Amino acid sequence: MFTYNQSDISSLAQYNGTYLVMPCNTVYHFTLTPEDGLYLPSIITITKVGQELIEGADYTYNFSTGYV
Repeated sequence: MFTYNQSDISSLAQYNGTYLVMPCNTVYHFTLTPEDGLYLPSIITITKVGQELIEGADYTYNFSTGYV
């Protein structure tokens, strides 16, 4: 389950519960929220045009809050 930290998610090209396709060259933030009884992963993978991005350099992820 994903919870978005923006009021207008119309900029999303696709959401299927597994991945998001976000606009290019746009700063985008969101918060992952686990379902009841589940926990956030300690590591996530984000790719851009098939290239895996580097946490800390290309994006940040806080597994305590789910903020990306």
